[in-house]
Amino acid sequence: LDQQLHEELDRGAVLVRGSAYGVSREATLLVNGVRAVVKDGSFEATITLPPGDLEVEVLLDGKALALRNVKVAPSPRPAPPEAPEWAKVSAQQVAEAKRLGVPVAFENPLGMRFVLIPAGRFHMGSPVNEAGRGQDETQHVVTLTRPFYMQSTEVTNAQFRRIEPGIEPPDVSDALKMPVNGAEQPQIGLSTGGAAAACRSLGIADPTRRYRLPTEAEWEYACRAGTRSQSFWGDAVEEAGKYANCADLTAKEKRASWVVAKTRDGWVESAPVGSFQPNPWGLFDIVGNAREMCADFYAPFSDIPAIDPTGPPSGERSVARGGSFIEPGGNRSAWRRDGFPGGGWPDGGFRVVCDLPEGN
Repeated sequence: LDQQLHEELDRGAVLVRGSAYGVSREATLLVNGVRAVVKDGSFEATITLPPGDLEVEVLLDGKALALRNVKVAPSPRPAPPEAPEWAKVSAQQVAEAKRLGVPVAFENPLGMRFVLIPAGRFHMGSPVNEAGRGQDETQHVVTLTRPFYMQSTEVTNAQFRRIEPGIEPPDVSDALKMPVNGAEQPQIGLSTGGAAAACRSLGIADPTRRYRLPTEAEWEYACRAGTRSQSFWGDAVEEAGKYANCADLTAKEKRASWVVAKTRDGWVESAPVGSFQPNPWGLFDIVGNAREMCADFYAPFSDIPAIDPTGPPSGERSVARGGSFIEPGGNRSAWRRDGFPGGGWPDGGFRVVCDLPEGN
């Protein structure tokens, strides 16, 4: 038994086997003073040792037979599966998934796709010389200590109906004078409360995961995807049409009174999600198409560094990010707008965040 103990302890599992003569004899295995195995007469048992520094002692009829201090390393996590073809993720995301032992992307039972967003630090807000900057965008350093999953697209009309089959969503097509109710167009017109309620309903439909709206910090961090330029593709406004559906020269042809960005994206109304190139972390339409509601109450930024900020504890106004198909200036990563939580925006949609399982 002593020899076998030395051979097997470092593998994290010990097979205890032997025989004792006489019914009164008892073999005991203690791990850090806790009785792990007790067998009378002939015995055989296997225990898995927890990782860390352990004192393992074997006793026969209460007398020490073997004693050893060992260090057991944690069992390696299984390698996560390869990224699915639809997930346009970066090497950084793949490396983070391997480190955590989780998938870099997944599709839930309702057909909603999510990609892993690594933890990290970034500059939130905009520099004072950025064109189109708002006074509430004071730049400050934010650290996000926890990775999370973010939906790769905005929630579509079809997905919302699967999440909330008993709720008739607002129809804003008449107010906007545009067709916006296609199955793959983003669901728009909800209030922030309505979007948050849909996240809770999604958790009921898929109870193995916890879904919610992103915090404003999570949203901007994911939008920037490691970049510090005005937009995730750079500072050139004319390039926006490759990545975002905004109020553009295409819309100007039918809406002569509109103020538009000097780019062309080919759409006047909201586009089917995923119609444009994604950002470096595989997020489609993270700017443009539908402005996206966040969980925070609105407040102007300060220059104080923050860790995992969630916004003010209370407030009268909510916040949305990312611009939309009727907004010419929303392509900047720092663009933000405030509104009434109960009223929503006619062009406002949302995308869902999913927390990693406990222990990651």
